[in-house]
Amino acid sequence: MAFNISTNAQSSGFGLGFVLGEPTGISAKLWKGNTKAFQGAIAWSFGKNDAVRLQTDHLWHFPGIEISMAKLPYYLGIGVSVTFADKFVLAARIPVGIDFQFSNLPLDLFLEIAPGLKLIPDVEFNVDAGLGIRYFFKQ
Repeated sequence: MAFNISTNAQSSGFGLGFVLGEPTGISAKLWKGNTKAFQGAIAWSFGKNDAVRLQTDHLWHFPGIEISMAKLPYYLGIGVSVTFADKFVLAARIPVGIDFQFSNLPLDLFLEIAPGLKLIPDVEFNVDAGLGIRYFFKQ
């Protein structure tokens, strides 16, 4: 199996799927060019208190490894999350991840860690992480 560095990324379509981790829920991604995308989630946080979370991120993808069955670009982004629990929580996020994009299937698998800073009601550092899968509907 040969490894090559790829400058191409899956560059179109809308993906919908699931993410497991903190938070766990429905994940969506919309490509806006070869290297830019927006992702979001409607999810449940199982921390100290059960909560519903909405989050959105702007992502920039960078070339990664390409193998015969997939491309593996990595990405960096900036985003925001809003959590509805006993207290309303607003946080900034910096997601970093890797995206396993199948060559012959309209699926991607992703692994992400997102350090962040809660801004409301108190300033506090936090980290989210998740593993997910999405099905892409081509435009």
